[in-house]
Amino acid sequence: MSKTMFTPRLILAQLVIIFSFSSCNINSETEVTHQLSDFKVVIENTDDGVKMQSLGGPMSWIELSFSLNTNKPQGVDENGMADLTDLDHPRKKQPTEFYFNVAKTDDGIQLKGIRGTAWEELSFTLKDNQKQAFDESGMAEI
Repeated sequence: MSKTMFTPRLILAQLVIIFSFSSCNINSETEVTHQLSDFKVVIENTDDGVKMQSLGGPMSWIELSFSLNTNKPQGVDENGMADLTDLDHPRKKQPTEFYFNVAKTDDGIQLKGIRGTAWEELSFTLKDNQKQAFDESGMAEI
């Protein structure tokens, strides 16, 4: 009788160990996707959207301007305007180094870091034609 009670406990213990190692593997993959990129951008709030200027990093763009409706985000990566499907597109030779969403709010700008940033969200007041710099670590000086 004790043999049948021991077998389910042994199986349960083995499953716990297997799932523990599986979750460790997932965490190590997550850490790889959170590597910081090295970039700096100046963003300017315009009447109908935003204008961004690259001050350094892996960008293939120097200036980027686009229209934005309030609370409708636009994705940006090192190649310019993007959407989430661009992150790991199979036709890309290398995965996107960084990706963030830009949205206009009633008060200013909201940025959401998806890849290559230390921040998950940055929100700040920015009146029309005002500028603010940010980088992979957060707010920065111009």
